Amino acid sequence: MDGIACVFVAWKFPKFQIQATLKLYSTHKMASNYNSAAKLLAPLLTKKGAGLKELAFGKKSTPSVTQKSTYAVTCKTLSYLPTINKLLECKSKSHPRHKTLRTLIMDEVTNKALVYVLIYELLFSDYKSLRGGGSIKRLVMKYHVDMKHSLLHDIDLDKLESKRNDFTSYFPKYLRVNTLKTNLQEVVDLLKSLDPNLTFYTDRHVPNLLVLPPKYTIDFYNLPFVKEVSERNTSSEP
Repeated sequence: MDGIACVFVAWKFPKFQIQATLKLYSTHKMASNYNSAAKLLAPLLTKKGAGLKELAFGKKSTPSVTQKSTYAVTCKTLSYLPTINKLLECKSKSHPRHKTLRTLIMDEVTNKALVYVLIYELLFSDYKSLRGGGSIKRLVMKYHVDMKHSLLHDIDLDKLESKRNDFTSYFPKYLRVNTLKTNLQEVVDLLKSLDPNLTFYTDRHVPNLLVLPPKYTIDFYNLPFVKEVSERNTSSEP
């Protein structure tokens, strides 16, 4: 229906009105991506429940959440969480009491995940701008200058950059079973014998792929079937 509506407007109205209509549709779509990314991000902030892939592509996911652009924004926001959290601890230069940005922004909203997404888009994305409307966007934009000032003067970006990719605890671990060497059931039985309380499932998109919890700490390379195959390959080398 959206495509038909755009064609009808293009035929009926002058050129400048056509551009305004198409821009409005694009803005609405971008704002929708912000909300979808926030829905993915919210449970990850508590580090409880399913990982990002299961939230995005699992059985309970919705079509809007599985868009590649939404998934990409969520991943990028996660990678900048340490920087954004550090930024929110800085004091506002424009507020008369110089309260922290966290107090001025985060304490005023319930959808904190959306704040993280908007700050990432505004300060760290390729666009460095926000589209759409809403009270949370207006609140973030209100302290845009304060945040930029803190990035330049109050934060050691080089130090935070080294920690930016330290967000692996949000993602599940994957174990692909080589069916030429063993089978899925043997690996499942072995994992259960190593940890009876371990919860995992078979990926519904990739065959013979086991999805394990993000904080699973067993060293894969020391598992018996992995060591056996590795030693076999080593002994067969000339």
